[in-house]
Amino acid sequence: MPSSYKSSRADILAIFLKRAGHEITVVCPEPKNKKDMQNSDCEGIKIIYTPEIQQSSLLSRAKSFFAIRKAMKRVLSESEFDLIRSISLIPGYVSAKLRPECPVMTSLTDFYSDFYLQFNLPAKRMAIPIIKRMERSIMENTDLVVVDTPSQRDEWGKWGLDKTRGVAIPHGIDPARFKSSRKSNKILEKYRLGKSRVLFFHGDISNLDGLDLLAEAAQKLRKEFDIRVMVVGDGRRRYMEFLRQAIRERGLEDIFIFTGWVPYEEIEDYLSCADVFVSPFRLSSTSNTNVTNKILEYFAMSRPVVTTKSLGIDQMFPGCVFYAEPNDPQSLAASIRMALNGQHFKEKIQNASKIPAIYSWKNIVRHEEMVMNALVKNRNRDFQSFDWNLTYLGQDNSFNISKTQERL
Repeated sequence: MPSSYKSSRADILAIFLKRAGHEITVVCPEPKNKKDMQNSDCEGIKIIYTPEIQQSSLLSRAKSFFAIRKAMKRVLSESEFDLIRSISLIPGYVSAKLRPECPVMTSLTDFYSDFYLQFNLPAKRMAIPIIKRMERSIMENTDLVVVDTPSQRDEWGKWGLDKTRGVAIPHGIDPARFKSSRKSNKILEKYRLGKSRVLFFHGDISNLDGLDLLAEAAQKLRKEFDIRVMVVGDGRRRYMEFLRQAIRERGLEDIFIFTGWVPYEEIEDYLSCADVFVSPFRLSSTSNTNVTNKILEYFAMSRPVVTTKSLGIDQMFPGCVFYAEPNDPQSLAASIRMALNGQHFKEKIQNASKIPAIYSWKNIVRHEEMVMNALVKNRNRDFQSFDWNLTYLGQDNSFNISKTQERL
């Protein structure tokens, strides 16, 4: 925050709350792009910058912790606040440890200690116990923890979260940004896609994302279909080398396209070229219970989605995706085959088409504002009753504010 992408929860919340008439102070790392600092949407928001974070550097993250702590202590000594709203591990831990007089509300949709192990990051023996202590401290000392799904709240219960202090409010999407139904000629020509059926993945790439499983599935499918596999994004060098080697060994270099990172403003053009979106992730504490932004973006594009069967997606989006069994290339190939053949296509697309309007950022942040009001009035209530309505099939899908207001 602030960001030209206008897609992260922090940016959208701060801007919305300011427009709603609240006084907002933001403590955040200085953005890389200096143009973002001139973002007109941020006018009227008091922003206190700490040093920029180098995501891959443990030393940088340690420095960030002390910088945020110092800035937060100063801000709390100079002003009174009704609520501290923190996003992610380090800000959440700092806020919990400072124990301000006002309530603290923190988003934790990733299990960082689990991530650290799964990504095989350096100094695991030292880092993971520290991260686990931070996670437990947040669970025990934060007034309200925001999670993606009820199943994620259950998982955080193992870290010490009292379930009455957890509320499921998922990420949202800007329906106006993702709506293309016609394939982009620019991307079709650039990558010479022709009439091939395009399997599509985008995002950070790691072993957890299971693209090596997709390579094995693609080897089976190319015997039946003229397919290309477009991968937008990048990952750590070791896994990317492993993935490219797996592709070479299967003779799939001609069908895999690696674009690297593309500007966020252009991502819709790339998404538009997909025939089937594929997210073959391996299960972990995070992936089994959260829902990534990419899944919402996929739904908005009116194409079939194939994804690993997980608790979080099944809770939020029943009847919308083609499921593959975890870590099973044969099952993944079978689900992609069904999507390519159009089996159950219309039903799933019709269900998924309802999601962008329901999960629009406008609806999500209005809901969260009401939860904030309830927390300020009574931080000791059971907040499970404020869960976002995660089921929608066969129901009136309009966003019903009056029902939420009644709870307040």
